[in-house]
Amino acid sequence: MIATTCRSCGSRELEVVLSLGSTPLANALLSEEQLMLPEPR
Repeated sequence: MIATTCRSCGSRELEVVLSLGSTPLANALLSEEQLMLPEPR
């Protein structure tokens, strides 16, 4: 889910200050066999 308004002031003028990129879900690390498989999107 992507925020569209500031939770503090309600402004819609948001700016990305930290991007974590593609981050695995908790407890969803890949095994060695899965490393070469394409990612589901």
